[in-house]
Amino acid sequence: MATALQQQLAQIAKKSTDQLDLKAQRAQHSKSLLFDPRVTANQTFETIYQICAEAFQELCLLDARFAPFAANLFSEQSKSEERINLTKKENEDLDQIIDSFLGLVSSRLLLRPGLKAVEWLVRRFRVHEYNTESLVLTFLPYHANPVFPTMLSILPKTLPPTLKFLQPYISSLSCPPSQALVYAAVNNPSFFTAFNTYVVRTSNLGHHSVMLLQFWAGVMTPTINGMLDAAMSGRADVRSQRQEDLLLRLVPVLQQTLRIKNVPELFLGSCMIICVLVSKTQLDDKVLDSLMDAVSRGWTSQTIDQGLSTVAIIAEERQSLKFTRPVTKALLKVPALESRILELQTKQHTGRLLTGLAMTSLDEASSPEAFDLIENAVTSHIPTLPQKAAIIQLLLSAVSDLQASSEALASQERLGRIFSALCQSSSTLPLVQAEAARLDLSLESLEV
Repeated sequence: MATALQQQLAQIAKKSTDQLDLKAQRAQHSKSLLFDPRVTANQTFETIYQICAEAFQELCLLDARFAPFAANLFSEQSKSEERINLTKKENEDLDQIIDSFLGLVSSRLLLRPGLKAVEWLVRRFRVHEYNTESLVLTFLPYHANPVFPTMLSILPKTLPPTLKFLQPYISSLSCPPSQALVYAAVNNPSFFTAFNTYVVRTSNLGHHSVMLLQFWAGVMTPTINGMLDAAMSGRADVRSQRQEDLLLRLVPVLQQTLRIKNVPELFLGSCMIICVLVSKTQLDDKVLDSLMDAVSRGWTSQTIDQGLSTVAIIAEERQSLKFTRPVTKALLKVPALESRILELQTKQHTGRLLTGLAMTSLDEASSPEAFDLIENAVTSHIPTLPQKAAIIQLLLSAVSDLQASSEALASQERLGRIFSALCQSSSTLPLVQAEAARLDLSLESLEV
């Protein structure tokens, strides 16, 4: 049985431990985006909560999407919630909520209510320690603003590999230039992945902002350019491996970004990246087809012209002239397609776009629009003579096949009308005659 002295010593030890724990807890929660350390040392959670909760209410007035966070991050219960007392599952759930909030508040960090709301996440939930990556990525679009070094000042001494490139700027509490971000994205695969994952996740939640997506495109476009430059150096086998590694990292990202509907800035940024990619490196048709398919599936009425321009650029790089069936179907659904292509022709090459579309449209034999497109393609000035010859060759085969089958008379009549137009043109008649001779067909036997 403990003596009275032993009991007194135990009570003193417990009190000392409690005081040490309290000091440690205060130290852990003293990092701040707003206040000097001398001020934070004397602040209670009640005081901090009142300041930050008021700012949160202002955010809710600005954007109703913040309201659900009143039930968790900014609830009364949050004042006493200590992360070290939460289970692993509870912390994981909390991380998801925090990531969601940070993505939404990102566009308002330069507003006082936005920064004050994030202050609560720093002071109460220690996001600078538990959610370092998400916090940095949330502030990254403001890398040139004084708020960024302030955020750097509260980060832990040991950063994850993803963010190691920021170490010199933490030491000097300075703003990293854009070139540093691009260099990190080119040379640090984990940062490249984290940055893109953050943008995709935020966009999927509908928490993106125009500023974030423009920043993403502004970093990723020169990043891909730099990656391609790096991939082109060295031996042939090394170059091939580097290019394959790049595609394995980039193509899945683009497929995800293009799949997200009604986020035009994300779609346009993805198209910019694709144009750099296909223009600077030789890709096989399988990769190009997957990109073309992703673009044509992802465009909306807002982005269809940029999407069409991107598809035209991809088409110029393909070996095969014919498109895949899904891409052709998507193109044929574009309103005023021919006039859009004519307008596009004033800015860039569209010959392979129109040629590929015309050739693949022959598979849509029952579509009057398809026949009109074919006729306009071979009689217009856009395709080159070899491209027109390729279309004519397919037309001759199609006519021959139709005559040998029981296809609708209307289809034969439409093909006949196209050939009549071709034969009446001094520029295309020699092509028709040459292709017919090459296939050992007579125009008379085809009843053209």
